[in-house]
Amino acid sequence: MSHEEEELRSKLIEFLKLKADRNLLNNKIHDLAAQLAIMRLQKDHPSADFRYLGAGASGIDIQGYIHDNVEVACEVSTHDKYQGNRRSNIREDFERLEKHPAKHKYLAVVYEEVERSLKSNQALRSQYLSVQVIRVI
Repeated sequence: MSHEEEELRSKLIEFLKLKADRNLLNNKIHDLAAQLAIMRLQKDHPSADFRYLGAGASGIDIQGYIHDNVEVACEVSTHDKYQGNRRSNIREDFERLEKHPAKHKYLAVVYEEVERSLKSNQALRSQYLSVQVIRVI
């Protein structure tokens, strides 16, 4: 193996490790945001038993059960902007919530800019009337 090839392999391995660290960091951020969302939701729904599926799990992030029925559903978004690919991810969260049978539906966001963008977007708000946007910090 040439010296140049060895250097390229070494750099690739280094970047792959950084990518894995970044994914772990993103999951930890999501977990913390979900814990804060649950604390916020418990104030409005004190009789609900909240369950969090974990970062990366498929389905609704947080569900609040009352007498074995899901009464509260919440998706957690840690996106820092409402644009590009993030926009489609957030719309998918809205779609999942809109279709969910829970009485109370929330999209929990971290950034004030995202909260402001979502709440001021009249077309989005009119399309997803049943979903309330909350900010966790």
